[in-house]
Amino acid sequence: MNDLGRISHLRDFIKTYDKSLPDQMCESLIKAFEKDEEHHILSTTGENSSGDYRNAIELNATQRAKESARWKVIMEIMTKHAASSFERYKHDLIVSGYPEELFFSQITLEQFRMHRYDPNEHYYKEHIDSINIHSAKRMLVLMFYLNTVESGGETLYRTIDERINPVKGKVAIVPTWFGYPHSGETPLNETKYMIKTYIHYPGEH
Repeated sequence: MNDLGRISHLRDFIKTYDKSLPDQMCESLIKAFEKDEEHHILSTTGENSSGDYRNAIELNATQRAKESARWKVIMEIMTKHAASSFERYKHDLIVSGYPEELFFSQITLEQFRMHRYDPNEHYYKEHIDSINIHSAKRMLVLMFYLNTVESGGETLYRTIDERINPVKGKVAIVPTWFGYPHSGETPLNETKYMIKTYIHYPGEH
């Protein structure tokens, strides 16, 4: 029997990996995002659609890849990074005592969405990522930070006292269920860029 003594807290299921994305990839994503301004939307996704719940600039990168050769290449690369990041996450949990047989080998990724948070303006209030029957298929969120933000801009897990600072190339992998409420704090002096996807439970077509 595996010893789960080394996985004893909700924080143990949060993993961050520095330099998961090369600097050039981060810069290419930001450049592609800014060149596609006509495809930006004001994202107010959440229980409150008035703009008070989340306020950020969003681009659906997966949808753009259907029309843009540039984004198609980017999404092919990002899909590989997401898959390898999940394998690293699995390995680290198994080494810490998580039962290997409880992990599944095949994964399905949700669409990649990129966000820009402008300083002293954009935010995402405390929320959870699986909030209804449709989002319940999410198991893990993968958040790739594309630039370093020195002040503000953290992903804050207030209830478990965990704070993830945006650092260029870092990926954070976190469960999506209600034990992990979190907020995207407003950056104070510089713009924050990130791109994220979700790993779904198996069973989808």
